[in-house]
Amino acid sequence: AALVAFHAAHPRLQLVLRQGSAAEVLGLLTQGAVDVAITSLPAPAGTRTTPLGAEALVIAAAAGTPLAGGIAALREHPLILAERGTTLRRIVVEACQAEGFSPVPLLEVSDPAAILTLVRAGLGRCVVPASWVAGKDGLALAVTPLRLSTTLLCGAATLSPAAALLHAHLREQLAR
Repeated sequence: AALVAFHAAHPRLQLVLRQGSAAEVLGLLTQGAVDVAITSLPAPAGTRTTPLGAEALVIAAAAGTPLAGGIAALREHPLILAERGTTLRRIVVEACQAEGFSPVPLLEVSDPAAILTLVRAGLGRCVVPASWVAGKDGLALAVTPLRLSTTLLCGAATLSPAAALLHAHLREQLAR
């Protein structure tokens, strides 16, 4: 929604959207290959940061699956985890360990759409940000007390006028 609003306000500006793991995105930012980034990993030294808030994490399973028992119940089911090195994975693993078990994932996947496709097909359960599943059919959902914080970043170098407009717009639209 924030990008749609930005494009409506600045229809002649061309954006290049790059998606990758948080580590890849941070690498692109520190190399100067992107001007602005949104990530859940700690910001590298020299970057300007704007906290965007914390989002609820939900347990997702195939539609019709009972989801009683919260995080503790994940011990009894195949689990699909985010890739190693991500904040999301760290949060889920720590929550499982707090419940007395270390999760052994059936699958490790980096792409949000792929995770949801696998879950929808009944291959396992996952814990993901609520925004990943908003408006998605074919899923059973249960809210957890877990939260994922994200940050808007830009490099230390001066931003181009277009990047400065995008950064200001994202700060206004996304910072909570």
